[in-house]
Amino acid sequence: MRIMIDIDDVLSNFNKKYLEIANEQFGSPLDIEIKHWDFHKSIPGFTKEMEEHVFNIIKNTYNFYESLPPYSSEEEFAFLKKLMDEDEHEFYFITSRFETKGRPVKEQSETWIRKYLKRDIKVFVTRDKAKLCRELQVDFAIDDSPEHIQNLIDNDINIYIMDWAYNRFIKHDFRVNSLAEFLNIIFQRNI
Repeated sequence: MRIMIDIDDVLSNFNKKYLEIANEQFGSPLDIEIKHWDFHKSIPGFTKEMEEHVFNIIKNTYNFYESLPPYSSEEEFAFLKKLMDEDEHEFYFITSRFETKGRPVKEQSETWIRKYLKRDIKVFVTRDKAKLCRELQVDFAIDDSPEHIQNLIDNDINIYIMDWAYNRFIKHDFRVNSLAEFLNIIFQRNI
């Protein structure tokens, strides 16, 4: 089996880090649910200019992606590592992250995942995940981005949606609340 795993807000917690920076800069709340893909539509009192300011801070932070907290639990990472160590399946970590100062996105992402999986992996960086998934002949994918989810659905990729309020407008039968739930379903095993 070939499996595609998105990184931000599936493995790492980009949303939490974004909210922390917004809080540091503007005193905005930390404990809100991101209901819209545009942060300024989710954060009370936030403007498009404030959102762009936070993104500029992120883009100018050296090796920003290496500083993200995990979203998945230690147990989920251990389960994923165990599956990868069995060497029966191929796992592809695909992201559309934008560049920040410091090392290239690919290298930052690989460093971050190595920290949690304790093994070397290869990360693919692309804006067209569906095309890459077709080329890699991916059997199952997990993602949270509305844009990528729709593109994967439109290209007949078996996608499981990491359930976040900002992607619930997409009508799709396969939603999961965690990496563990996704892995348990496709492998029919439990952590």
